[in-house]
Amino acid sequence: VTQILNFGSLNLDHVYTMPTIVRPGQTLPSTRYEIFAGGKGANQSVALARAGARVRHAGRVGEDGRQMVDALSQMGVDTRWIVVDSDLPTGHAIIQVEETGGENAILLFPGANHAIDDEQISTTLREAEQGTILLLQNEISRRISLLSEAKDRGLFVVFNPAPFTPDIAATDLECVDLLIVNETEAASICGASAKLDRHQANAHNHAETDPEGVPEKTLARLKEHVPQQTQRLLTLGA
Repeated sequence: VTQILNFGSLNLDHVYTMPTIVRPGQTLPSTRYEIFAGGKGANQSVALARAGARVRHAGRVGEDGRQMVDALSQMGVDTRWIVVDSDLPTGHAIIQVEETGGENAILLFPGANHAIDDEQISTTLREAEQGTILLLQNEISRRISLLSEAKDRGLFVVFNPAPFTPDIAATDLECVDLLIVNETEAASICGASAKLDRHQANAHNHAETDPEGVPEKTLARLKEHVPQQTQRLLTLGA
């Protein structure tokens, strides 16, 4: 079975249920408080483990993240490559959720996710067998170094640039074997013109305009902006 190494974010999500989202200068009581393990990286590792994959998770947490690491391990994720940093807190999100309607507001602090360094990257990748699949998102530090070294070591590199940041559009993706993006991320890589396709398809009910063809157009445009050898997967959330 192919080994998957997910080098990704680990967050603690602090969720407050509110009568309404707090405005600047306002103080409101919360009606409920819950804490969950989160982060795009951790979520993907759990999903892979539940699907039956052999997945190792590499990342970084603070001392306050030990329970989260234990929980991931209990869900079938190999957590031996997660470093516990005694100097930094675990990345975390403060999430307000309205009781009615479900509107939310999120404050994100990267914490230990942004303390990943070249030494941790090299130490982790040395343990990976050639042909291992590396999965990477966009919530940790030293992403570009990680992409490059993983490719040099013969890993199959899968990059999901979420959440999207402007520097991704200027990043050389030569090291990426499979790029996974949604329509918004693809449009951001391609430039502003790609963002108009779906809006135009929905706004104009003309015979020549086919909303179902928008993903194909987006993929075709994406092909012009990423290396020829990089496979492209467009997710639609359907």
